[in-house]
Amino acid sequence: MAATTSDAARQVLNVHTIFNLAVALVWLPLVYGLAAITTRLLPDAHDPAAAAARPQTLDPSVLGTPSEALGCAMRETLNVGDIVLDMLRRSKMVMDGRDAQLIKDI
Repeated sequence: MAATTSDAARQVLNVHTIFNLAVALVWLPLVYGLAAITTRLLPDAHDPAAAAARPQTLDPSVLGTPSEALGCAMRETLNVGDIVLDMLRRSKMVMDGRDAQLIKDI
């Protein structure tokens, strides 16, 4: 590394960059196998609560009208905020008491 620059800080940065690239080159080919294993271990869950968490107010047909599209986006943002608020309230209840079913639901 001393051949590329005499600045010690630049040498550290170069070594760090080369190390990260080497790690990426070694592990990147293994990602597909890991994805296949994960897919087999964690099958798709048909949970009604997950369906409720999907976007409900976004309408692709209003993309041509910016004001309506922004309204849909705002309603969806409020919907997501309500979901997060409910999760936080339930998390507080779990921390106050040890309800196993509520822990599983969250």
